[in-house]
Amino acid sequence: MPRIAIIDDSKLVRDLVSRALEDAGHQVLAVNPMSLFDVLKASREFKPDAIITDFNMPSCSAESLVRTMREDPQLMNVKILVLTAHHDGETVKRMLDRGVDGFLFKGNITTLLERVKELVG
Repeated sequence: MPRIAIIDDSKLVRDLVSRALEDAGHQVLAVNPMSLFDVLKASREFKPDAIITDFNMPSCSAESLVRTMREDPQLMNVKILVLTAHHDGETVKRMLDRGVDGFLFKGNITTLLERVKELVG
C-alpha cells in the first residue's frame, strides 16, 4: 500500500485529499505545515512514497521544502506533486527544474488520483 503525505495549510484540502486517497487504498499522513522542520520530521518518520504539497503556504514554502527534500538522503527519492490554485509557467518550470515530479491544479480529485497512481501505483 503506497504511503502518501499531504502537506497543506488548509485543513479542508488536507481532509478532502486524505479521504480520497484513503478510499483509493493509500496510507495517508496529513501534515499541517507549521514549519519546514515539522514537515521534514513528519516525513522522515512516515517514510512516504510520495508527497502532495500546496505551493503557497505561509510557514513552509513548497520551494524550500522541495530544495531541502532533494538534498536529504532519507527523502531525496520521494515523488513530489505540487498542488496550486494558480498557473504560472515560470514557477512551474523552476519547480520542475528543482526536482518536482508534477503539478496539479486544485479542485479535481479524479486527476489527483490518476497522477498519484502514475507515480506510485
